[in-house]
Amino acid sequence: MHRRRFLSITAVGLAGVCGRPRMATASGLTLGDIKGSGKLRIGVEAAYVPFTFRKDGQIVGYDVDFAEIFCKSLGVKPDFIDTAWAGVIPSLYAKKFDVIMSAMTYTAERIQRVAFTIPYGEASQRCSFAPATPHRSRSSTIWPRRSSASSSARPARSWPRSRATR
Repeated sequence: MHRRRFLSITAVGLAGVCGRPRMATASGLTLGDIKGSGKLRIGVEAAYVPFTFRKDGQIVGYDVDFAEIFCKSLGVKPDFIDTAWAGVIPSLYAKKFDVIMSAMTYTAERIQRVAFTIPYGEASQRCSFAPATPHRSRSSTIWPRRSSASSSARPARSWPRSRATR
């Protein structure tokens, strides 16, 4: 009797664990795997100045500089793989590169598909206007909409209402 009860409880528990939906994950490499290969394959889209872009045929930018410093601390060489933005996450899953390092904004969908690090850069959005005119005061400020890409996955903020005057 005890054995039958144990088996039924175990079966229910396994069904609950195995049957529940889980966050999609790519199988990762260990630090030993990366050091053993001697390189870190880094997926980028080289079209986002100043973070990652092409200059004189070379991939350069802030992300590239950061990756080179990071790889030097690991004792490996960076191998930048330029990929169209729409294919960056699918290419990570297809193991075309080991990491994505291309100024990726947190979104709810991306958080479900990839693991993010602590942000190492901030690219906020602002508008600039010509000096004050009869139609605008010098104190006019435009604030981002709460549904903008830069605020979609971050904790809610209390954005002030626009102070722009007409």
